[in-house]
Amino acid sequence: MARAIFGLRIWLAFICLVNLVIVSTYYGWVIGTMSSARQDRLGKPRYSYNWADYGVIAFSTILFISYIYSLVGKKHLFHHRFVRAFLMLFPALFLLGIMFRSIHVQIESARMTDENLTGDYFMVRIDPFSCDGLKGDSLSICAIMQSYIFLPIVTGVFVIIEVVVTLFRGPLHHPKADYY
Repeated sequence: MARAIFGLRIWLAFICLVNLVIVSTYYGWVIGTMSSARQDRLGKPRYSYNWADYGVIAFSTILFISYIYSLVGKKHLFHHRFVRAFLMLFPALFLLGIMFRSIHVQIESARMTDENLTGDYFMVRIDPFSCDGLKGDSLSICAIMQSYIFLPIVTGVFVIIEVVVTLFRGPLHHPKADYY
């Protein structure tokens, strides 16, 4: 029974690592590149982080650290399983909510742009989730942006699955085992 949960947590540690790398790359490279280009070309101010940005960075880091600790740690941090479930579900649901909101904003933005640019002589269709026709750094930036949007959703879904499996099947370590 514990072997299945252990395998699931190894998988989640890997997903959380990839998510953390993508989030770090997005905020470190993509935002920096786009912000400096906006400032150089258009004279606009640099990108300023908001609460959602800080939340995605913090909760991606927290999920990765918690799954690494769940694999190598020998002692329960929380003795009640519902406390652990809540503390794991909160970051997962936060990531899901922020990323679904981001998808909604991108779709609405593309829809408004389509409506504004469509006319008798000017037919444009904007696909917000496509990197077609891009090359070089633009393709890399687009791929990171798409991964940044969808990978936290995958992470959140797998965290929810792991929490449900752990609640129904029991903890990874036997609660009466000697961990000292």
